[in-house]
Order: sequence, then structure tokens, then C-alpha cells
Amino acid sequence: MYKMRNIGKVVLTALLLCAVAFNASAKKKEEKKAASGGKIPDWTNNPSKYYPTAQYFTGVGSARSRSDAELQSVTELASVFGQSVSGTTAASSRMTQFMGADGSYTNTSDSEISQSTKNKIAHDNLIGIEIRESFHDEKNNTWYVLAVMEKAKVTELYRSMIQKNQNEIALLRNQVASSTDKYTLDNFVRLDFARELALANDVSIKRLLVVNPSAGTAMQGVTTPAATLQKEARELAIKIPICIKVKNDDDNRISKAFAEVMSQAGFNTTSGSNERYQILCDITYWDDKSSDGKTQFANYTVTGGLVDTSVGEELVPLSFTGREGSPTIENARQRAKSTIVNKIKQNFKQSFNRYLQTASI
Repeated sequence: MYKMRNIGKVVLTALLLCAVAFNASAKKKEEKKAASGGKIPDWTNNPSKYYPTAQYFTGVGSARSRSDAELQSVTELASVFGQSVSGTTAASSRMTQFMGADGSYTNTSDSEISQSTKNKIAHDNLIGIEIRESFHDEKNNTWYVLAVMEKAKVTELYRSMIQKNQNEIALLRNQVASSTDKYTLDNFVRLDFARELALANDVSIKRLLVVNPSAGTAMQGVTTPAATLQKEARELAIKIPICIKVKNDDDNRISKAFAEVMSQAGFNTTSGSNERYQILCDITYWDDKSSDGKTQFANYTVTGGLVDTSVGEELVPLSFTGREGSPTIENARQRAKSTIVNKIKQNFKQSFNRYLQTASI
């Protein structure tokens, strides 16, 4: 069974990287040479005559350049799923290293589609698409391209993708269930990653229902919904207490900023000293002023971070310095504290979320 390593080393398209695309040893159809000149082929107006609708989805594109014609033909195919192909798919930094241990799974798309076209469209729209015909009308300087999606092939691709994700989801949930200490950040990351895989499956099943309704319905019955995993992750998070300890925080504004970040991520915070996870923060202030004495400055240094006390490891480091100026030192100090609070709500929040996305499990 594949063992997850450091999540976040290689970023792939959200659907493809959790998918089986084409087996590296799969047979590739020989690319057909483009015909040119003469009469415009019949397939440009009647593709179903050559690629029956019972077996294929088809899309025909025409444009001055071949790449634009390809893009138009793929766009027409994508419309079968009610989606556009005009952008790249956002990728999760932890949807990575998800190939089989034997290296048999790849994320390469059909070689018949030109690289310029691939660069313009979302990769997950390329699954199972092949350019089967092309024609250049020299008289009118127009390219015609026929893209096809073979339903039987696409059905098997989606089945494989979905099953691979579901197998990994089952492994992750089993790792959580069998943990001696269930309420850990590692286990939260496992469940949240499982949720992300399930989201990819939800998308794949919707598409499979279009390609092959009976196969899509069957896969719905054997997969875990993303909503279920989101609920499990949320229920786990609220049982993972995180202690907050801030030095030189007289009004607790900084402690409250940390608590807000943790709460937004679903975790409870405490002021106890025996929690496994602790946010330790040390703030140092000192004053100075401008050479003419008209501006007072409040300088500060903030150090610390989120620590796993069970292993003595700093999970999310925190370190920054700065200063704020004002005609009065009291106002400068208030501005300094407000800046610290804002940096915690923004920068520390980003660092914590990045940790959850890249943690090794």
C-alpha cells in the first residue's frame, strides 16, 4: 500500500494528481497526419456519422490556427460536463506524491493535443480526449479539428481514479482509528486530506454520471462523501486543545488574536499548561524617538510559535520585528500592538494553514 510522505513537494492539478490518468504502458493511438487542400471533409459537419454518439462524445473546432481549432474542439467537448476550459485548475499543495508504488500511474494527457493547447486549458478537462481528425483548408486558411472522447475508455479512467482515491481515503481513516493518541494534528491532517480526495471523487462521479450513468451510480454507492469527512475532521479538531501563552500581553489582545486564528481553523484554545500543543509567544518592547524629539517610536520583537511538546518540535515558527511612530509614546505603543495583532491574524494564520497543507503524516 502506498505510504504518504511529505505532502507538498510536487503540485499537480487537483483532479489529475489524485487520479489514474493513462497507464504508462497503455497503447497510444498513432497521431494522424493532417490532411490539407481539396474538399472539406464530411466529419466537420457530421462527426457522429464516423464516431457514433453511443460510443463517443465529439467536438469540432475551426480557426485560423491549428491550436485555436484544437482549443475550440476541446471546449465543445468540455461543454458536455457543463464547464469551461478557459483556465487552469487550482491545485492543493498537498495533493502530491500520489502515484502508485510501482510507478504505473501517470498524469500525462493524450499526445495528439498540442502543448500550446494544453497550456491554455485546465488539465482535468483533458482526461480521455484525443484529436482524431484534422484538416487544413488552404483556400480559406482555416483549420478544422475533431476531438473525441471514447465513452468506454473514459468510464474506466474515472472508475480507476475514483477507486484509487477511495482506497487512500480508507487507509487514512484507518490510520486515524487505530492511533493510540487519536486527538493529534497529524490525524486532523489525515482526515482533511481524505476530505480533499473525496472532493475530487465527487467531481469525478458527477462527470462519470454524464459519461455512463449506471457506472456513476455504482461508484456513488462505494465512495465516502466529502461532507462526511469534513464532519469527522471538524469533530476531531474541537477535541484537540491548543494552549496559548503570551508574555507581555496585558490586555490579552494578542492572545485573543491567536485564539481567533485557531478557532477559524476549528480548534479549541486553553490557557492550561499541560496541553500537548502550545502557542508560545514572547514580546519585547522598547521606546526611542526621532532626532528632533517630535516623533516617539515603540519598537517590538515577537518570537515563538506553535510547539508540539510531546516531541519538542516547533511546528509553526513565529518571528518578526518592527516599530510604530506617533507624537505620543502611548499612541505609538497602541499602534505597535495593533500591528502585532494584525500580523498574527494574517501572517501566523497563513503559516499555520501552510503547515496543515504540508505536514508529513
